[in-house]
Amino acid sequence: MPDYDLDRVRADFPILSGGEVIYLDNAATSLSPRQVVDALADFYLNVRANVHRGLHRLSARSTEMYSEARREVADFIGADPGELVFVRNSTEALNMVARGMGLRRGDAVVVSVAEHHSNLLPWMRLRDEVGVELRVIGVSPEGEYDLDALAEAARGAKVISVAWVSNVLGSVAPVEEIGRIAAEEGAAFVLDGAQGVPHLPTDVRRLGVDFLAFSAHKMLGPTGIGGLYIRSEAMEELAPLNLGGGMISDVTLDGYVPAPPPERFEAGTPPVAQAVGFAAAVRYLRSLGMEAISSWERELAARAVEGLSSIPGVRVYGPPPGRERSGVVSFNVDGVDPHDVAAILDEVAGIAVRSGHHCALPLVRGVLGVQGTVRASFYLYNTEEEVDRLVEVVGEVAGGA
Repeated sequence: MPDYDLDRVRADFPILSGGEVIYLDNAATSLSPRQVVDALADFYLNVRANVHRGLHRLSARSTEMYSEARREVADFIGADPGELVFVRNSTEALNMVARGMGLRRGDAVVVSVAEHHSNLLPWMRLRDEVGVELRVIGVSPEGEYDLDALAEAARGAKVISVAWVSNVLGSVAPVEEIGRIAAEEGAAFVLDGAQGVPHLPTDVRRLGVDFLAFSAHKMLGPTGIGGLYIRSEAMEELAPLNLGGGMISDVTLDGYVPAPPPERFEAGTPPVAQAVGFAAAVRYLRSLGMEAISSWERELAARAVEGLSSIPGVRVYGPPPGRERSGVVSFNVDGVDPHDVAAILDEVAGIAVRSGHHCALPLVRGVLGVQGTVRASFYLYNTEEEVDRLVEVVGEVAGGA
């Protein structure tokens, strides 16, 4: 059992009551506990005002709650509040970085073949539109990096941008080593933390990143909000993605003066309610402890890998037993389309998993050599019994294939 009261935790997620749903699609989006929903409802019912310029008490309260949410989320990743920009999601954060760095023809960007499309397409667009050189390094089918090859590719590069945790393989990148390579080359280090921040203790100083993108909806929070950490020294080097109200300190017909960061990156009405919910999610995670959450997920994943690997005709992808893995386990059943497996799991046992290419086509098709996989992904509220039920039903599917 985890180092927290699992039964009490599960009681905070009404959708899990009754045993009708076994939710194993956490890499796509997590569930939200009552505490997050209550925080959202309280804001909408009792505050519901815009931030900053209003002089009335509701606007002042809204501004206070928004600022406090920024402080709480920033502290969760070891950052200063002024280094955290609220965005819609990791995808917007990564686009903001790619568009705002002012890269020019011939500038080199290093990514891996294992990237989610959100950390690949923005750089590909710069390659196609600006002439940026895109250097793509390979990974093994288990998700392992060749750091020597990475160091070679990084020579003279302006940017290294990789995912902390693979959303397909569950493999964990050697982030601190990659950060040292980036520092040696003077390259900006961009980290896609969508699958890392929700599951691993996070300290941006220790990681050595210049930019870190993450999404609230993958870590118990609301949809429509995420975070972008920008190292304070890099703030002035990044141009805002959007312009308009809320991000300026002065405007004349001759030009404008941006507001100080982080406000300069948050044009328009910000997601105040979502930020409040995001902070509630962070408080919930901290109450359980990220070390405890991460340890429990690893136990569940190891149990799933062992059980699935024992079934004839089932192939499990990602790090082998004994290697570091997050709570993501991808697999296939010989002779059965991944989408059919996912549908059967839902129909027979109410097991929610993801199937397909997981927005990582170069990895799935080019490295794994398949069109898609079935992906089970675990979080803090999942149980050993749910893992065993997954293995049982997959065994039935494989036996009838």
